[in-house]
Amino acid sequence: MSRTSEKRAHRAAQRKSQQPNDLWSGNRRTALIGGGVVVLILAAFWLTNTLNTPQPAVTPVAAGTASATTAAPVGIGTVVSVPSLGGTHVNPGERHAAYNSTPPTSGPHYGTPANWGKYEQGLAEETWIHNLEHGGIVALYNCPQGCPELVSKLEGLLKTGPPSSFGYVKLIITPYSKIPNKLTLVAWQFYLPLNDYDDTAIRNFFKDHQDQGPEPGVG
Repeated sequence: MSRTSEKRAHRAAQRKSQQPNDLWSGNRRTALIGGGVVVLILAAFWLTNTLNTPQPAVTPVAAGTASATTAAPVGIGTVVSVPSLGGTHVNPGERHAAYNSTPPTSGPHYGTPANWGKYEQGLAEETWIHNLEHGGIVALYNCPQGCPELVSKLEGLLKTGPPSSFGYVKLIITPYSKIPNKLTLVAWQFYLPLNDYDDTAIRNFFKDHQDQGPEPGVG
């Protein structure tokens, strides 16, 4: 074989050996392109499905709104027990420790209690807390527009309510603007919030708490 023929044969052999690699490269490019197309199709399908799927409605909640896990406040008609703060005497106008409930049921108070009965003007907490110490009951009412019928029924308790160990009803009736409800009865370490006059609940409160203060033997 001539030298020229040998060169031609050698080049032909080289081209033949390169054909599988070229084919593989071409197939790989085709596969990559095809895979990319499939990914794009799937992405488009997912986006279309997400946009067309109805989303659950979300109800806006105002700031400060209690959640479902927030503890519910004590209900109307429920007697509330409050830990005692003792009965330290303070002078009128003297600063003292804060009370642990509204209305207060014990704690610092003035040295002189009020006379039992009704008061048109609000008595100081420090005054009627002393009455609680003597085993009395205080009826606090909050009626910005007035509530003569309620006050009249409370006055009736002074004559017909359960008597104390002294033979009369230890009751103070006074307006009090710090309660959100209309009426609250207070005894030493207890109070009962009510929406209005409830004769049964009130008389039961008297039976349970009148004469039960730290100094019940004082009239």
